[in-house]
Amino acid sequence: ETGRDQSPPVEAVLIPDFDQEGAPQRMTVCVSSQVGCMFGCAFCATGKMGYFRNLEAWEIADQAVQMNRVALDAYGKGITNIVYMGMGEPLHNMRAVIDSVGMITSPLGLELSPKRITVSTVGLAKQIKQLAEQKAAFNLAISLHAPNDEKRDKIMPINESLNLSALREALEAYYQAVQKPVTYEYLLFDEFNDTADDARALANIVSWIPSKVNIIMYNNVLGVELKRAREQRLNRFMQALSKRGVRATVRRSRGDDIDAGCGQLAIREGIAKGKSIAKA
Repeated sequence: ETGRDQSPPVEAVLIPDFDQEGAPQRMTVCVSSQVGCMFGCAFCATGKMGYFRNLEAWEIADQAVQMNRVALDAYGKGITNIVYMGMGEPLHNMRAVIDSVGMITSPLGLELSPKRITVSTVGLAKQIKQLAEQKAAFNLAISLHAPNDEKRDKIMPINESLNLSALREALEAYYQAVQKPVTYEYLLFDEFNDTADDARALANIVSWIPSKVNIIMYNNVLGVELKRAREQRLNRFMQALSKRGVRATVRRSRGDDIDAGCGQLAIREGIAKGKSIAKA
């Protein structure tokens, strides 16, 4: 519970991974950076809430602290990784996000290495360049989800004002400054962004700077026309990427059984009550 301004609570998700013997190996927590989100991506339940407010740095860090306690109690192992991929656009609340990373990595916090923290963005070019100037120590992920401007415009309104050309310029500056690869997150939608031509266009984007690609199986969201790609189409897409030398990993999103999977984080009573701004 945020307990401020009558805004809804936020959601954080613990994602445990186990070795072949069933022992806890990796404990990832997905944290939120805002209450709701104003960017209105077509596939995302959080966007349907609208935007209420930014979270304070301590509110973000506290999600990790609370989930660390849950992990220790439930599995006997603390969290090992943090991804800023919950509710909200992290770089739209950049100061608090950076401060929260400082709290989490501090000896007074969880003492987690910045290398184990990943911050995701829809592609806010100005803020990506600021991360470059600051030589941010954490990892950067790009919520791409479409291989060209035409398709990205349809599902991510931000692309109309910050297109792939602007993203490329920002990412080239970022890599020149930090010399670290980025991760592209690509939700695979059935008969939308899963063709051989889409794979070819994605391979071109991947060639901009050193990077890796996560192909994510979408968790269907009530009221959203986009649907998870069928297994056959996924296999063809992966083969097309492989032919072009792209090493991609399929991520089968977790938590969909409790509406906590990728794209599903939203407070039901918060839907359609906040503000919505389509463009940056």
